[in-house]
Amino acid sequence: MAKKITLQLQGKDPEEIIVDDYDLSKDYFDYVLGNVKDPNNNLVQGVLIGPNRYVRIIDVVDIRVEDVESSEDDSKIGNTKE
Repeated sequence: MAKKITLQLQGKDPEEIIVDDYDLSKDYFDYVLGNVKDPNNNLVQGVLIGPNRYVRIIDVVDIRVEDVESSEDDSKIGNTKE
């Protein structure tokens, strides 16, 4: 099932990103809490949301993830499995 991510960054209007799958705990909060580190054991400064949206963790004010029905416009999905 596709997911709609609503992302609010500092000083920016909220934006919506539609992806095939997104686990807020694994794909975002593990990075925020420092559970995921780079090969040099440094904290990761940003995360990739969808196929091409890089977000610096420090800039995120609010993030929400909702399930969307597959009947919605599939052309909005940026990360499609082939």
